[in-house]
Amino acid sequence: MTRILIIGATSMIAEHTARLWGNKDVEFVLIAKDAKKLAGVAADLEVRTGAKTEQIIMDFTSPKEVKATMARVFKQQVDTALIAQGVLTRQKDAKETSVIFDSVAINAASPAMFAECIATGFEAQGFGRCGIIGSVAGERGRGDLYIYGASKAFLEKFVEGLNNRFNSKKIRFMIIKPGPVATPMISPGTQMAAITAKPETVAKIIVRGLANGKRKVFAPKFWSLIAFIMRSMPAFVFDRVKI
Repeated sequence: MTRILIIGATSMIAEHTARLWGNKDVEFVLIAKDAKKLAGVAADLEVRTGAKTEQIIMDFTSPKEVKATMARVFKQQVDTALIAQGVLTRQKDAKETSVIFDSVAINAASPAMFAECIATGFEAQGFGRCGIIGSVAGERGRGDLYIYGASKAFLEKFVEGLNNRFNSKKIRFMIIKPGPVATPMISPGTQMAAITAKPETVAKIIVRGLANGKRKVFAPKFWSLIAFIMRSMPAFVFDRVKI
């Protein structure tokens, strides 16, 4: 029986990824904040794939709860994990300092706490692969998105450190860098068809990347070129370009 842990399991990307992983020989441990939504995701997975599911509702930003929950989950083997939670925070919505605090907590601190606990579990069992959803927004600090982008940049360096720590093909962490994805996080009126990916497309890239032991994947792949161009721009050019 393959055991797969998904944190932020009500995320549309996570849901599509789980569908690709699911079969009668898989048991999912699904973690979310909303019990009703999670029950729907779990029921769909069970019917669609035949997999077994365990549902956990918790506070993602509580250090004590994260540590205790992960310790409980890792009493059994965990083969694969996906950390998928996040909230898109734009600067126009971040006038209050509490919004900034909450955004960084859910987009950076919380995934880092989960990842560190997962690393401890993988180290004890000697193997495991974990994907963490970042964003191409972490490539440069954009005026309308720098709180969110900074959080995602933090995650990329965190994953880099985890891989450097283990330096092993048996334990691997992978940062996933999507561009815009057609999910509820991005309102339909702001989606640009030419660059907005379907969640099922991103899911396929995640599954393939983890299976191949990648450390970083862009989703879709063309974002790697765009990211390179963005990183290469001198500041005086980047500041004049509205991306």
